[in-house]
Amino acid sequence: MAEKTLALPLSGAEVVEAICERVRVALKKDCFLSETSAYDWFEASVSVGIRLHDLGRIPKVEVGVVVEKGAWTGDVEERIAGVEIGRAAPNQVRLENGLPVPVLATGADGRKEIRRVKYRLPVVKE
Repeated sequence: MAEKTLALPLSGAEVVEAICERVRVALKKDCFLSETSAYDWFEASVSVGIRLHDLGRIPKVEVGVVVEKGAWTGDVEERIAGVEIGRAAPNQVRLENGLPVPVLATGADGRKEIRRVKYRLPVVKE
């Protein structure tokens, strides 16, 4: 079966997944958020600003969320993590965030069909 990647636009769900993955990666890099750390409570303030390009139209999405869990116990250290996501081709966004890439494949019956294939990113050694 031969397949060819397709540069289909990103869906809203793919945009959400890409943003969540980038935030997840940024937070996991902070040593205070390792699996071995334990806290009585936490609070977080998250702001997201998104500009979407849709056939010449550029709608904006702005979301703010405050999360509080547990009971406050006194002075704390504030940790700030920022994530910027620049413009990229749809399939590049999919690859960088572990999302499946649409491909045009020929099925066993000889008919063309669009499938979603999840590719592994090559591991970069530092």
